[in-house]
Amino acid sequence: MTNLFTSNIAIIEARWPKVASAIKNQSIAHLDAHLVQGKNQTISVDGIQLSSRHDRMAEVQLNISQLPLQSHSVYLYGLGLGDLPRELLLHYPLEKLTVTLLNLAVTRLVLSYTDQTDWLSSPKCELELAKLKTSFLTPFITSSAELVLADDDAASLRNKILIHYQTRFAARAHQAEDPQILERFKQNEQLIQEDSDISELYSNPCEHIIVIGTGPSLEASMPQLKRITESNKRPLIIAVDTALKPLLKEGIKPDIVVSIDADINAVHLLPEASKGIKLVYFPRLAKETLMSWQGKRFVAYGKQRLYDSLRKVKHHDTLYTGGSVLHTSVDLAVKMLAKHVYLIGCDLSFPNNKTHTGWADGELNMHISAQASHQWVLNNREEKVTTSLSFISYIDALESYIKIHPETHFYTTSELGAKIEGCAYLALDNLGSKL
Repeated sequence: MTNLFTSNIAIIEARWPKVASAIKNQSIAHLDAHLVQGKNQTISVDGIQLSSRHDRMAEVQLNISQLPLQSHSVYLYGLGLGDLPRELLLHYPLEKLTVTLLNLAVTRLVLSYTDQTDWLSSPKCELELAKLKTSFLTPFITSSAELVLADDDAASLRNKILIHYQTRFAARAHQAEDPQILERFKQNEQLIQEDSDISELYSNPCEHIIVIGTGPSLEASMPQLKRITESNKRPLIIAVDTALKPLLKEGIKPDIVVSIDADINAVHLLPEASKGIKLVYFPRLAKETLMSWQGKRFVAYGKQRLYDSLRKVKHHDTLYTGGSVLHTSVDLAVKMLAKHVYLIGCDLSFPNNKTHTGWADGELNMHISAQASHQWVLNNREEKVTTSLSFISYIDALESYIKIHPETHFYTTSELGAKIEGCAYLALDNLGSKL
């Protein structure tokens, strides 16, 4: 125990005894930590620098510049080297700063080798531990290093922060004024006028609907899925667009395929094999891809302002998307009044180190090698499974959707896939007995 740690922890014990106890009980022996010298000095932990070694204060000012003007109460996620709380509390007119610790071992290390007593003593400061149910609150800034190094107890909070950034970034590709999108809409105006409205599918309610994604678990599900589709109790089957290829390869023909992404084309939709299959689409697909579809087509819009120009051309009902065609497929099932929705191949993660069924690594713009080990969720065995930032955001959106539809029972048949709150696990072998 260093003299610096003694001074720092004394203040924390006096003000936040539970936080102090957690820090004191934390070992730092497992950390690969060392000093890094550049223009400034910083600490590297497990290969991650806790701050810039070139200009620490420039990094601090860049972070603070992201805050709304005249922010009186701010949330800081991750301590870093203490530069952010010090600058905010000592040089900005804040009324309150809440600092949430994302990694206790890193916190103990920093408290052992740096003096943090100045800002810890500020009456405007609150110090708290990240817990599994900690809320993500704004306005905020964060230590990017500790997002990578976050403890398991802070993983849920870290994911919410990353989703926030991901959502802002993804929104750039869906601007209502985007000339490429508007041109695609213009090309599809005739189809928008002629094709059926999605609401026509609501007139035949189905109690049981299977929604099929393209996750790795779909491959092992094929034999049982084929038996279900050939049985007398065959439920309605909705497949996302990229699942069609592996399904048809196994002789499984879905009733409906849903497609919303501008990049989906004939390679994914296999129009030569589409006879008798209904296509539900957003008008962002290319006209030639839609025209080649042999089954009946149904138009739907998203709820975003992006589709306002099309609503003036012709009204069509809306379907939900939380960033993925899976959300749209699930919403369709609910609007068809399904009492029970079964998710097959909807892993939203990479069990067995695979991204999808029927597609090679990278073919669907997802590379397993690019996934950082710190991006993980729990599966239905309560084990960690690697995932992507996009999938984390899809899980969050799906869980929010499920929460507002208590009239529908949701099940997932993927034991190794991501655990989805509000979605019960049902072994595929037992699905037949539910139908």
